[in-house]
Amino acid sequence: MSYTARSQWEGIRRLARGSIPDSAVSFTIIDTALSNPVRQIIVTNDTNAVIAFSVNNNGANFELLPYSQFVSDIAANKQINSSLFMSKGDALYAGYVAAPTAGTGVSLAAMYGKGD
Repeated sequence: MSYTARSQWEGIRRLARGSIPDSAVSFTIIDTALSNPVRQIIVTNDTNAVIAFSVNNNGANFELLPYSQFVSDIAANKQINSSLFMSKGDALYAGYVAAPTAGTGVSLAAMYGKGD
């Protein structure tokens, strides 16, 4: 069993409050697609509204309440070659359920394993 991967973080991706569309109509990408296969994500909703999120713009996958976070440790305690990942090129999209009137927007932090 080899555990040679080291954690590395991609740059924080952000989408400003005013750029978040109505999820009943469309979703907007949060900055850019992932540059690496990702093991862990932290999604933050820094608005006063419920925000829906979509992986690869395929409809709503989950929602976050106002001013909350979601942490997913996708590949905890797994060998490098037997883990579940979000793939390089995947992207997270956002759309509001009710229009936000306060807060900065949403963000995505993503950790990958150097050596994966």
